[in-house]
Amino acid sequence: MKKLLLIIVLCLSNFCFSQTEAQRRQNAEYSRLSQATQRAFAVPDRPATISSYKSNSSSSSSSYSNSSSNQSNNSNLYSTQNDNYSWAMTGQYERQQRQIAATDAKTKKLNDAFDAKVATVENCYKKFTKNKENYQQIFNCATSSGIDYYTACRLIGFSADDMQSKIDLVNAANEIKSPSLFEGSTKSDCSGNCTETLYYKDRSGTYVGNTIGNRPHGKGILTLSNGDKLTGNFVNGNLVGEIVYNFIDGNRYEGNFYRAEFTGEGKFIFTNGDIDQGTFLHNKLNGFGTLKTRDKTISGIFKDGNLINKGKKSYEYANGTKYILDYDNPTQSSINWSNGAFFKGIIDDNFKYVKGLLNYGNGDSFDGEFDTKGNYINGKRKYTDGSTFEGTFVNNQKRKGIFINSKYVFKGIFDNNGENFMVGSYQAMDKTINFEGFFGLANSKNGYRIDYTPTGGINETIYEDEVSIGPVRFTNKNNNVLVGTNLNPNYTLYGMLREKSGAFYPAALIKGEWIVLPETERENAMKVATETALILQKARAEYENAIK
Repeated sequence: MKKLLLIIVLCLSNFCFSQTEAQRRQNAEYSRLSQATQRAFAVPDRPATISSYKSNSSSSSSSYSNSSSNQSNNSNLYSTQNDNYSWAMTGQYERQQRQIAATDAKTKKLNDAFDAKVATVENCYKKFTKNKENYQQIFNCATSSGIDYYTACRLIGFSADDMQSKIDLVNAANEIKSPSLFEGSTKSDCSGNCTETLYYKDRSGTYVGNTIGNRPHGKGILTLSNGDKLTGNFVNGNLVGEIVYNFIDGNRYEGNFYRAEFTGEGKFIFTNGDIDQGTFLHNKLNGFGTLKTRDKTISGIFKDGNLINKGKKSYEYANGTKYILDYDNPTQSSINWSNGAFFKGIIDDNFKYVKGLLNYGNGDSFDGEFDTKGNYINGKRKYTDGSTFEGTFVNNQKRKGIFINSKYVFKGIFDNNGENFMVGSYQAMDKTINFEGFFGLANSKNGYRIDYTPTGGINETIYEDEVSIGPVRFTNKNNNVLVGTNLNPNYTLYGMLREKSGAFYPAALIKGEWIVLPETERENAMKVATETALILQKARAEYENAIK
């Protein structure tokens, strides 16, 4: 009897233990599914609202409103601090007087500024003796006091020789050379309307004009034996100052002359109409000068007749195009075209844009960086229809950035043609459409996508050719989240629902109504939610990687 009782007890015990082990395995599987589905409820952050963007039209409206407000404030300020009349009631005469006063004040300010620069140079001359050897010290003294390169060169000289020639010109009137190189004079002083004819002793030239002490002195004409003719003012036998030099071949020089060389401001006119004009030293342009041809005008700073990269260098062509390279302030270089288009910014020596604003003159512009071929790299483009794109470019086409027009804002990546969206976010200006993800041909739904509804919901799913393929994570405005599928034949949505309160259960959407599914659906719903989570997690990773 005892043996039979023991067998019964053991059988019951084995049955109980086997039931407990099966239940344990089932509970473990349920726990695993539960944890996996809980992780499936991570939803994307809701994006910034459309109010953070402004269209061109709204910006213009705001600017006008602010302008009107500022005018009103200025009017009140004027009437309370000056007199009893508003700006609109002030007489035309009074306004003109104010304009004249403002212009005079501006002119005086400019004159005072230049006088201050001259005074600075004079102080530098006091520190160092005026001579060729001290040129560099005087020049450094002037520029260290705030004078720009060009002004210092004009006041002091573009080189040591140039400065010395300025000193020599001042002293020329006091020079008495002996013996005279000329002969033929019969008067000790022949000035005014008096003229004499003198000859170089070696008969290399003939002079007709005023004389003193058997030397050309005053106005006269020197004709050389080769036929060249020099007309100007002579000082003690030397042709100094403003002259006209007519060469036998038809070329002509008009300007300053000293010691048989073009020295100072002058103009050399060629028989073909070309002109070299500016500061000469040793018969070549040294300093600021201009070269004019039939096709173009080139201006800048020259050294021994060659244009160098100092100060400003400009090229102006017959078709109206003008280039200005500013080496003192590169960001102020510019190009202007006859059709109203212009560029302002950094330009290289080959006149290629580096960085700045390119305005096409028709409402279309680009402000940013360019590559060596002049193509857009990174910056902001404004189009004639008022739309804008700010970001990176490839072959002058939109690539990655923010595109804004009157209807929507797109932030993301464009295709190689800069026309269709590839991946990014799209927000309609009227707030009716707001989503992000991948795009198909002609901006169709194709791939991972998150829709943000006007009521505050978030719908995360995957499309193929405009049709959702099943996996879906939907969050309503109250942050209740359903993870599952939209391919269940019996329901619009099917899966696991987690409420904001933490409640977690199988649920479905049918005919616009949410229902709680029976517990018998829990395990299947959890499997669907887990599979959905894995699919969406992979899709979202691909999206986030693509949008980087």
